Amino acid sequence: MSINELISNMEEASLPRTNGELVFRSPWEARSFGIAVALNAGGLYDWKDFTANLVAEISSAEDYDVEAYYEKWLSALEQIVLDQGLLSKAEFVERLALFSQQEHPGHSH
Repeated sequence: MSINELISNMEEASLPRTNGELVFRSPWEARSFGIAVALNAGGLYDWKDFTANLVAEISSAEDYDVEAYYEKWLSALEQIVLDQGLLSKAEFVERLALFSQQEHPGHSH
């Protein structure tokens, strides 16, 4: 099954869309999406495992709404990256900080 089919079949955690097109409110959301897709396409984890993490993140959130979708997506991505041993927690935090700096150039953290 192609990644497009896998994404289309994420019924329990379907991606935000408008008129059938994916919706990203900010660049970090699109980057998080792209990273998850690229890691899966590279064979580093099974999409069903990522989806299971995402569903768990969404269902466990007391204050979840569609505005927080990609926050849950990023949490699910972190979990799969750590579970698969792709990065350590420290490496993930470091990469997330770099990611954040790219999101807000000129801001010091």
